[in-house]
Amino acid sequence: MVIVWAFKAKTALQAYALNEFKFELKMNPFYTFIFSIYYIVYCINDMESELQKHNIIYSKQISCLNDCK
Repeated sequence: MVIVWAFKAKTALQAYALNEFKFELKMNPFYTFIFSIYYIVYCINDMESELQKHNIIYSKQISCLNDCK
């Protein structure tokens, strides 16, 4: 039952990150299965740093596209 909840929470968290912040939150299904609730909490806490990494990478790609024209 906890494992089913963990995968539903994983899906909901990924959808939230995509809809609210426009980035794909990558979560490992193996870790979700093994660590379930602990991994979900870890991913929630790590989401801010993942968003910062995404913004850095995305802004570099945009600037490269603008400079390459």
